[in-house]
Amino acid sequence: MKEYTIEKLAAQLKDKKKAGKKAVLFLGAGASVSAGIPLAGKIIEEIDADENLKEIVQGVERNYGEYFAQLDQSQAKRIFDKHIENSKINLAHLYACHLVKDGYVNCILTTNFDPLVIRTLSIYGIQPTIYDLTISRENVSADLSYPAVVYLHGQNNGFWRLNSVGDFDLAKDAIGKTLGKVIMNRPMIIVGYSGNNDPVFEQLASIDSFADGLYWVTYKDHEPAKNVKKKLLDVHTKGAICIKG
Repeated sequence: MKEYTIEKLAAQLKDKKKAGKKAVLFLGAGASVSAGIPLAGKIIEEIDADENLKEIVQGVERNYGEYFAQLDQSQAKRIFDKHIENSKINLAHLYACHLVKDGYVNCILTTNFDPLVIRTLSIYGIQPTIYDLTISRENVSADLSYPAVVYLHGQNNGFWRLNSVGDFDLAKDAIGKTLGKVIMNRPMIIVGYSGNNDPVFEQLASIDSFADGLYWVTYKDHEPAKNVKKKLLDVHTKGAICIKG
């Protein structure tokens, strides 16, 4: 597994910007935790603690995808609404959007449902084109307009959110096509994303090579998940690099 320091990543971004290549930034759930949006494990605990919902999910395997396969879209929305209503922009969103403002990044991909990155971009006076792959999955052959924010799992105030295994099948092809389109001839930085139990990761791992680099930023000094190392970081020809700390 090849590793970089954050200083090396900064130098890479400066060099890519000089060459006219703006990066793609991928934000996972970890980027919104300190903003007040809980991770999957906490959501599972909330469902288990709810008198009605725990009856609905009774008898299925205790994991995020299986639980949400038992709930309808309105129940899923209600679970996230209360957290989004009380959420606040954090430093991760400010740093991310500052990279957009300064011309290092012009596309943000996210598996999160929350609108925090949109709110933050508005602070910088940036109005991005917003793509929701749960409702535009038939039209991903068209070119994207930048700066762009792409919701890979949908938005909480949208028509559909990808929560369960069955839901992901609906947008799998669109996610794969979008990833292939946006990473062409430019680097990708992944922050706050575990890559576990998410079909989006399978689409990432299926890409033969990241010619301008894929930079997988871990939480503090934590090791990446085993499947991330096996399918991306330990495959020399992928061009994937780990950044700890």
